Amino acid sequence: MSSSTGRSYGWLYSSTLLNPASATSPSTRSRPGAAPSGVDAVAAGAATSAPRAMVAAIVVAFGVDRAKMTSTRGDGACQGPPMLIASEQRLLDAALDTASRLPADGSYVNTVASAVMDVRGDIYTGVNVGHFTGGPCAELVTLGVAAAAGAGPIALIVAAGDQNRGVMPPCGRCRQVLLDQQPDCRVIVPDGDEASSVPARELLPYPSRHPDADPPRLLRFSPGHWENVVDGVKTATTRFNDPSAPGPATFLFDFDDRYRSLPGVVESVEQVRFADITDAQAAQEDCTADELRSALRTYYYPDIVDDDMVDFVRFRVA
Repeated sequence: MSSSTGRSYGWLYSSTLLNPASATSPSTRSRPGAAPSGVDAVAAGAATSAPRAMVAAIVVAFGVDRAKMTSTRGDGACQGPPMLIASEQRLLDAALDTASRLPADGSYVNTVASAVMDVRGDIYTGVNVGHFTGGPCAELVTLGVAAAAGAGPIALIVAAGDQNRGVMPPCGRCRQVLLDQQPDCRVIVPDGDEASSVPARELLPYPSRHPDADPPRLLRFSPGHWENVVDGVKTATTRFNDPSAPGPATFLFDFDDRYRSLPGVVESVEQVRFADITDAQAAQEDCTADELRSALRTYYYPDIVDDDMVDFVRFRVA
């Protein structure tokens, strides 16, 4: 399920939903339009109906990044987060800067720049090498540059054209490469007059997967969960349209200043219909089934329906 900007946010949900005593302080963020945090946000929630106020207070207490969540205006219409978050904007700026320095000599050899960001927040750039035999795209060159430099798994990628052409979506070959090699990275793409990011897997809705592909996997979290994950307090997460698989994974936390990551293991993934969530399953998130459904619908997936499948993911730090 996606928000009004086409982004899925299940990775923001707190596993310590009903235990405020164990919460860490919300991460300090500097995002445009971010909702109040801490006491102010809880007080604001208290003015609404009791169930909604309870959920609002709980969500804020556990460091959820409100700027990444879908929200509602007074008229009830959904409004999404900023088109690009800080790390995405930094990466786009790097690609645009590289593209601006490409020679405008009419040779058509180097016409597109790309930038990637790995799980440590390091940025690598490259450009295409055009040739009538089919030179490599900028995205593939940049993935090679990152690999040669010892980069970690790729979290973000973008391409930008020369002569102020702006963000360019990846071609079909690059989409297949990303799906096989970096399936959990996000790709910055044109979105009307703006840019937004989407998971690489969404670029190929009916994909062919390489049978021998064994790519690195990412599990993304709100930075407000960092301490609880590090300390082993948070060991479960509920996700929708954000597939995970048992096995090794890098746990990725998107702080505004820089990514932080941890080596981890996804121990199990259990699927269930949204309407069939049981109290026993919701206990993994320290709440009841009704409370879990209410929080998911109110703050993350306003369009989720009873027949949609959600994942209960159990994990641990390696």
